[in-house]
Amino acid sequence: MPTIDQIRESIDTRLSALSKEIAALESARATLEERATKAATGASANGSAHPSRRRARPRRSSGQPEVLPAGKLEAILRDAADGLSANAIANRSNAARRQVLELLRELERAGRARRNGTRWRLLSDEELIAERAAELERLSRNARR
Repeated sequence: MPTIDQIRESIDTRLSALSKEIAALESARATLEERATKAATGASANGSAHPSRRRARPRRSSGQPEVLPAGKLEAILRDAADGLSANAIANRSNAARRQVLELLRELERAGRARRNGTRWRLLSDEELIAERAAELERLSRNARR
């Protein structure tokens, strides 16, 4: 059973991740609003009121990385029994590798994920229980000394 401090730390970790996600979404919204305003006024990239006659290239779907919510990261890891590398997770979620690594490290600090070489995986409930039991055993051994 997690202690109050562990629960508080887990909540703080999640709040931190959500704050970062909110900031990224607000930035994306501001960029979209700025582009919409420019498009509505007819301004082009060179500052003239006449739109360019060149055709715009179609955007690739993997162009801009998306914000990866922690819940989606956990779902991706849950579906991969053998674990996944940060690059594989970034590719599957179309997210930035840096953000994926940050979220993975937060999960690791919270004791919910573990890295084995380059592969990351979620800890199962059984593993969490076994680790807590081992921790309690160590504490009781130390208390008897």
